[in-house]
Amino acid sequence: MARKSRVNIPESIPAGQMVYDAGAYARLSAEDVDCDSLENQILLIENYVSGNPQLRIAGQYTDNGLTGQTFDRDGFQRMMDDIKARKINCVVVKDLSRFARNYIEACEYLEKIFPFMGVRFISVNDGFDSDRDDPTDVIIMLKNLMNHEYAKDISRKILSVFSTKRKNGEFLGCCVPYGYKRSAVHRNKLEPDDETAHVIRDIFTWKSEGISHSKITRRLNEMGILSPAQHLQYKGELKPRKYTVSSLWNIKTVKNILHNKVYIGHLVQGRRKSVIRDGKMKEVIAPESEWDIAENAHEPIVDMDLWNKVHAVMDERRDAYLENLGKTSPDETENALKGLVICGNCGTRMSRSKDVLPSGGVTYRFICYIRAQNFDLVCDTKAIREDNLLNIVHKVIREEIRRTVDVKAILEDLDRDGAREKAGLSHQIDTKKKRISQLRVLRMSLVESLAVKRITEADFVFAKAKYEAEETQLRQDIEAIQARLQDETLTIKNKWLTSFGRFMDEKVITREMAVTLVQKIVAHDNEHIDVYLNFGNDRDRLTKYIGEVEA
Repeated sequence: MARKSRVNIPESIPAGQMVYDAGAYARLSAEDVDCDSLENQILLIENYVSGNPQLRIAGQYTDNGLTGQTFDRDGFQRMMDDIKARKINCVVVKDLSRFARNYIEACEYLEKIFPFMGVRFISVNDGFDSDRDDPTDVIIMLKNLMNHEYAKDISRKILSVFSTKRKNGEFLGCCVPYGYKRSAVHRNKLEPDDETAHVIRDIFTWKSEGISHSKITRRLNEMGILSPAQHLQYKGELKPRKYTVSSLWNIKTVKNILHNKVYIGHLVQGRRKSVIRDGKMKEVIAPESEWDIAENAHEPIVDMDLWNKVHAVMDERRDAYLENLGKTSPDETENALKGLVICGNCGTRMSRSKDVLPSGGVTYRFICYIRAQNFDLVCDTKAIREDNLLNIVHKVIREEIRRTVDVKAILEDLDRDGAREKAGLSHQIDTKKKRISQLRVLRMSLVESLAVKRITEADFVFAKAKYEAEETQLRQDIEAIQARLQDETLTIKNKWLTSFGRFMDEKVITREMAVTLVQKIVAHDNEHIDVYLNFGNDRDRLTKYIGEVEA
């Protein structure tokens, strides 16, 4: 249903002040996916006009799906006809981009045509009003808008060129995939690198023989073969001062190689794209339909028979794991200690690993990532049973909770609920405030005594400085006392007491309990596990205070 124009008729207009008949103009092109609808643009203009007694809506003009590069638009031309017929003498738009995207013609209208015809021009969001502002201001804004549009157009064209090159089999990445090098003839073409291609073939061959990812990783490290990142540093394509790269291979790198189609001659590019989210530029995975794929783009290192054999082995392993997984209960146990367990040998955060037994049983262990991929080359910390970790952590927390109960009882005996102390502190503040009031009276009396010459000027200066120094000290004392009033560390509201007290009735370790109470768990082996708890400073301050009071 068509919207009815809301014509604004001001209740009172100052005598002699001109009232403009305004035309509300809105435009939406096919490419303006992020712009307001025509209705919202008109509504914004109407709201602006309703607050301006010099304006009233005399007509609405819209163009839907038409570009701003030309003024040959039905709505715009109808508005110009009404201007010539003296039906409107003011044009109001949401912003300059809705008026035009053609710099030369837009300037013609704003600098010559509208002023010659006595037409006032207002761009609401740009804050421009030709009846008030310098005409050159809007030209500058329009020029900036055109520059922005030009930059966007150039960006679109560059992206289009890149996409075409990728689809034609040209490699546009900054770092060449491990096993390849840039062609000496065509820089954007790949060819096998004799130094590393044999490593790729070995990895695929070992996997086709059923060797696990972790054993392949260990073998590569034992052979002293540089990892892909370290190889790039060695070749000078990564700067050591900018990138800190481990010289060891890891399981993830091996997996990525085994799944990368570049080694059978195909190029898959454009998998990531930049988007703006929450006002920040972020990189995300693009939909597969947007990827640029070029088959047979370069010489393969691995033939299709070996590729298919490797993936058949991996599919078989995956299916066997999923089959065993199906024998277990679908209910996953909570990973309460996630991110809290640290290897006591190398300092790496340990990960929870699920082992599915042929019988259908499930066990959980925390493993060191470094050891898992490199065995004992760097770290010799063995897997730690989760049930053992949970028992030790729970025991430590229960002991800490017992301590909080004892400390809380002592505080209550000492009347550390805060009531008596707060009353005493508040009395101190009142006493000091009264003294500040007395000092003000004394300073005033000094002025009077000086005026009637009961004291000398030297005595006046000395006494005034003394009173001011005392007042400054009193105010500092009051601030310190107020800080003590707000500090609950030495009361039963101490964070250590309240945080551990929340979980007094918990029988098992929950995720919330672990995150709240545990700082970290350093695991050396199944027998030597160190648990570090949170709120240590609050505990130490409180226990120190109790020791001093009881002494």
